[in-house]
Formats: sequence, C-alpha cells, structure tokens
Amino acid sequence: MPIYRFFITVLVLASHLLPLTVLGQQPCSGVLTGRVVGQDNGQALPGASVYVRERQTGAVADTAGQFRVTPLCPGNYTLTIEYIGYKTLTVSATVGTDLLTTMPTVRLVPDNHTLQEVVVTEHRSEAQKLLQVQTDLSGNALNAVRGQSLGESLKSLPGLYSIQTGPSISKPVIHGLYSNRIITLNNGVRQEDQQWGTEHAPQIDPFLATRITVIKGAAGIRYGSDAIGGVILIEPAAMPTAPGLGGELNLVGATNGRQQTASGLIEQALGGPLTGLSWRVQGTLKKVGYARTPDYFLENSSYHETNYSAALNYTRKNAGIDLFYSQFATRIGLFRGAQVGSLADFYAAIARPEPLSQPGFSYALDRPYQDVQHDLFRLRAFVRSDRWGR
Repeated sequence: MPIYRFFITVLVLASHLLPLTVLGQQPCSGVLTGRVVGQDNGQALPGASVYVRERQTGAVADTAGQFRVTPLCPGNYTLTIEYIGYKTLTVSATVGTDLLTTMPTVRLVPDNHTLQEVVVTEHRSEAQKLLQVQTDLSGNALNAVRGQSLGESLKSLPGLYSIQTGPSISKPVIHGLYSNRIITLNNGVRQEDQQWGTEHAPQIDPFLATRITVIKGAAGIRYGSDAIGGVILIEPAAMPTAPGLGGELNLVGATNGRQQTASGLIEQALGGPLTGLSWRVQGTLKKVGYARTPDYFLENSSYHETNYSAALNYTRKNAGIDLFYSQFATRIGLFRGAQVGSLADFYAAIARPEPLSQPGFSYALDRPYQDVQHDLFRLRAFVRSDRWGR
C-alpha cells in the first residue's frame, strides 16, 4: 500500500473516533429539582434530606421545601427522601438530556409514634412526708460511721452532740435537750430506755438501719407530747419483693480499744405460690477492749455486744402481715478509777494526775459493769377494702 494511502486511512479513522472520545469525556451537567411537602397539610418541609442512591450524593430542602441535585447524567435514579416525624419515602426519577428536570411534588406521610409512658416514683419515708426541719444519715454518710454507737453516729449531723460516759455510753442531745425530751422510734416502735440518767444510752444496733432520720424542734410533737427536743427514727430497709436471695456483711475495726465488729444480714423474697412472702435475719458481734489514753489504759473500760434481729413479711394485694423481733444485749465495763466510796475519795481521784492502777491492754470485763438486754417485738397487719378503706 502506498504510504500516502496509509496516512489517508489513519486520518479517516481518527475523524470518526474523535467525536466519540470527546463525547465520552464531556462532564454531566443535568439538574434535578423538586419540592417536599407534608401530605397532611401541604406545608413545605424545610430541611428534608434527598439522597440519590446511584450517585451517592444528595441535597437538603430550603425553607420553601425546594431541593436541587446536581450534577447528574441522563438516566434513571432512585431517591430516598427523609424528614423527622414523617415516613421515609423512596421514589424514582428520570433525568433527560435537558439541562433542567423538575420532578412532581413529593408528599411525605406523617409517622405518628405513641411513646410509652415514663413513671417517676420516689420512696418517701414517714419523716419526709412532713414539712419540718429534719436531717438524716444514709448511704455513704451512714457507712462512714458504721461500728459506732447511735449517739456517736448522730454527732456527725449539724445541731446534734452527745453526753458521754466513758468510751461506750453515748446519749444523743438535740438543741440541749436529751433523755425523755427526745423520742426514739426503732422500726416504728417507741424505745423506752434512756430516761433514767446519763448512763442509759439508746439500746439500738445501728446496723439495723439503712437510714437514721432526726426531726428537730416542735414538729416532733406529732410523735408524742414529750418530743420537745426532737425525734430519732431508725428506719430499716424495706423488705425485698423481687424473688431471690441476698445478703450483706460489714467488718469494722478500730485502733483504740482494738475494736472488732462484724455484722451481717441475709434476706430472701420467695416466688411461685409463695409470692409475697419474704424474710430477713441480721446479727452483730462487737468486742472492744480497754480504751487507751496517751499514757495508759483505762482499766475495765471494755464492752461487748451480741445483737440480732429477724423479720417476716407476707403481703398480698388486699392484705398483709409482718413480724419483727430484735434483741440488743451488751455488757459495759465501768472504769474502776471513777468508783469512789466517799467524798474524800472523790476529791482525791480528781487531784490524782493518773489512776492508781494502770494495767496493760485486755478484753477482760470485770465488776463493776452494766448488763443490758433489750427485747423488741412488733406485729403489724392490714386489710384493705374498697368500701371500708384500710
């Protein structure tokens, strides 16, 4: 083939292929527009999102509900349109060879969901139901004073202090009043154990309580006419209701007196045919030896406690009964250096810089001592009637 014919053939082929190449490289410049409104009221839905699945691009409707997607090539597309409170809609759109394609108005159907109700409840104690000045020990604040007597525990609350006889007897004082000017309710039962002098402290195991509430001032008269100083409420935890077995163990130690305290409880709520029946058993052992001053030990200042309680509860829809029993038992040694037989011995003890007897540490508990046992029993039942009430 002559050389000139070869070049003519190449030029002819190039003239046919060049338009195809240029056409394939032309960018897509199509525009798709439309409007999104609500089907219920026909109002524009500003902020509605329009997503073109094939191009992985989209647009957001303006304040008039208008949207504009560009650039698009001629062809068929799938659009996903979403707006909060309306059902998601998927539609098809065709973009022609014209630069601008306007699709029919898109109408979204409202999507109404009824949310489940949210019920907020609070367990309010008997004391919290009254509009009065009150403070309480609970949670971490109560855990911080575990192992101390009731009087010592309450000293952490503002406005309260105690009259103390030795390291073991502590009597609560509210605004300067104590003894029979203060009422102590142990699990709803009035405690009659601290009216007979400064050496008689409340005979209550603080480990019984999950909350100790103090009501100050005249508002306590609701609990009795002699509650001029206030009221102390010892409130145990509510009995368990969800079926299962649970428990708690507290171990407390102290350096002065080398205190050793262990307290635990175990409780269970039954299920099946015994649903509504629950029980709890609790006990505390405490052993404290001679108290130490900076220079010597106080002879016979030790004390020991053995406390326990049991509760049984059965509650149904219209009736219920609960039983509670506790025993507080303690032996409290009395410091021998404070025992005098005459006025002369009393003055001599005050003038003496140190006790005559200075033994080493011991857990021994000899005479003189207090031997206290306090038993408490409570039976409570109710029947509820639509006609007669409770």
